[in-house]
Amino acid sequence: AGAAPATERLLALESALDEERQARQLLEEELFRLIDEVERLKEGEARVDTGRTAESRAAPAEAAEVRNRFAGRAGRSSESRTAELVAGGLSPDRAATIARREAELRMQAMRARFEFETGHSDVPIDSVVAQLDVDGMLREELSEAEYGQYLEASNRSTFVGINDVLEFSPAEQAGLRAGDRIVRYNGERVYNLRDLNRQQMQAGVGSNVVVDILRDGVPMQVTVPRGPLGVMAGRGR
Repeated sequence: AGAAPATERLLALESALDEERQARQLLEEELFRLIDEVERLKEGEARVDTGRTAESRAAPAEAAEVRNRFAGRAGRSSESRTAELVAGGLSPDRAATIARREAELRMQAMRARFEFETGHSDVPIDSVVAQLDVDGMLREELSEAEYGQYLEASNRSTFVGINDVLEFSPAEQAGLRAGDRIVRYNGERVYNLRDLNRQQMQAGVGSNVVVDILRDGVPMQVTVPRGPLGVMAGRGR
């Protein structure tokens, strides 16, 4: 009976990883398109404005360098990933360390999945599932600030955005409204709907909890009864 839920979690994690890889590929393709567009614009400006500075004239070459660096991602995936993390706000040293650790964990996950699917693993299914959860392991290893920057660099959700508030709900009574961003529930940081739902379930019923939000960039706190907030929410970056 315990194996079925664990298998479901395994399939859900595999699906989430596939979605993440596809999203990253689409982002890289969009990056290449934008860089090409910047190059064309810069070259056009250079022909029209002969008074541009040397620094401005060098911009197309810099864009080409970035494109070439990303274009070689098949053989230099560590470097390109490090560049993404630096763009997300991490220092170059920390970005390189996290990129290396991410690669190690992904390799560990691949090995665990292979051994499980080929029947060569006697590790309990829960342990296999845990090894596949690269994101969860990184979350435990990184500080809250670094993990937020990691998600930002990966084009992942970093808060729960409220799209609508249900009538007569605890959220409405507490004054929450569309546009608010939930960043913490009952003292725990939430980065996405899955985090929020898990915290609501774990909080149980009875008494109240504090929800930290951002409203137009201003931090605020509201108090609500434990349990479902009653909001329609989505991915937030």
